[in-house]
Amino acid sequence: MDIFYKMVLVNIPIATLTFSLLGGFYWKKVTISASLVSILVGIIGEFWCYFYFGEEKYIWYWAVCIIPLHFLSGIIATLSLKNKNYLK
Repeated sequence: MDIFYKMVLVNIPIATLTFSLLGGFYWKKVTISASLVSILVGIIGEFWCYFYFGEEKYIWYWAVCIIPLHFLSGIIATLSLKNKNYLK
């Protein structure tokens, strides 16, 4: 089970790119700034969950709290930042 936790920990930064990828393909108003905000929230949330909850419990809290939070931060940043640098 220890290897499983390490594999998930390595793939979490890749999962933080999902808002940018999905937004870039399906929502044409996503900006570069919103993508960066979403990525930063995802990575900071990942490390916070890992160090706060420990290696055995962080996956649950990351999946339930941080993934929706990083999507929500990307949506809010897209709607509030009036930067016209859209992802293409």
